[in-house]
Amino acid sequence: MQKRIDLVDDGKPNHPVSGLLLDLETGEDGLELLDMLKAAMPEVPVTAFGPHVAVEMLQEARDRGADFVMPRSAFVATLPEMLERMKGAI
Repeated sequence: MQKRIDLVDDGKPNHPVSGLLLDLETGEDGLELLDMLKAAMPEVPVTAFGPHVAVEMLQEARDRGADFVMPRSAFVATLPEMLERMKGAI
């Protein structure tokens, strides 16, 4: 997981990161990845999403510092607006 974070923060000049979208069911430990992201880039807002039935996991993401947490259905419904907002923040 650290390698993925290093790819985002690799020291190369890039456009500023205006937000991160995190699927909590990444096939890895999504909550652990959230911890690593918030530690590496605390200023970057993280939107975490997952199954609506995973109430405890979604709450845990809130508790661990995700800036926005939502069920997957809400994420899919609002994705175009989120991307526009993120694009405008650059």
